[in-house]
Amino acid sequence: MNKQIPQFQSVNISEFSSGIIIQIEDTPVVFQRPITKESVFQNVTMMTFQQLIMKRARAALRAKSLKAFINPVSIEITITSLSSPQSMLLERILKAIFDGLNKQVIQDDFLVSHAQIWLKNCNQRYQKSIVEVEVRDTITGDKIYFRVNSPSIEKKNPFVYKIGGAINYNQQFTKQLTMIEQSILAQNFTSKRQYEICHMLFCVSDLSKDVDNMFLTYIDFIRSNGYLDISNNIGFGMYKRVVEKGKEKVIINLVAK
Repeated sequence: MNKQIPQFQSVNISEFSSGIIIQIEDTPVVFQRPITKESVFQNVTMMTFQQLIMKRARAALRAKSLKAFINPVSIEITITSLSSPQSMLLERILKAIFDGLNKQVIQDDFLVSHAQIWLKNCNQRYQKSIVEVEVRDTITGDKIYFRVNSPSIEKKNPFVYKIGGAINYNQQFTKQLTMIEQSILAQNFTSKRQYEICHMLFCVSDLSKDVDNMFLTYIDFIRSNGYLDISNNIGFGMYKRVVEKGKEKVIINLVAK
């Protein structure tokens, strides 16, 4: 007999005229990268994009005589493109940009306390894709801005060299994902519509948790269960707030544009 996977202590879902709020009273779960014992290689196009992000950001730092950020930061990303929202995963693009900034521009990813990514349609006459990024120190107010005239590239999982080699997710993480999904589905909630914007607030007692990796844990469920209008998805926001241990929670806010 299969063991029933335990549910979160409390899940509340409320729907308003402008959106939905899903509140999960439990410690936010951090996305775990798939693991393998085999040798792997990374997607070359993705790595090139991350290198370009890093170089432009470091140039912006030098232009203002700044060093890598060591305080909490906010990041604002705008992508202007002719590509349809359906053809891209904004959360994966954000992840690739974060990895390009990590260590070289921001001392560590966990310093990001606030991040947003927005998709805009570009002018039909000027069809180049543009990625604009602003990084701001939330304590000193120091900030950099840079842009990359390049198609945005999503974060890709590595490939295994060995034929037949596999990359698998940690079993504990997989169980946690199932627990999240079952806990929300147990509410028997059916949305009246789909939404274009998704914000997530993570209340954590552990500052080392990366806001982007927490977001990746929950957005897959939001996508797979039809809450997002994937043909018209224009923005994501993710925020981290420090709370006392025992008061951790996740608040997901889906909004109509």
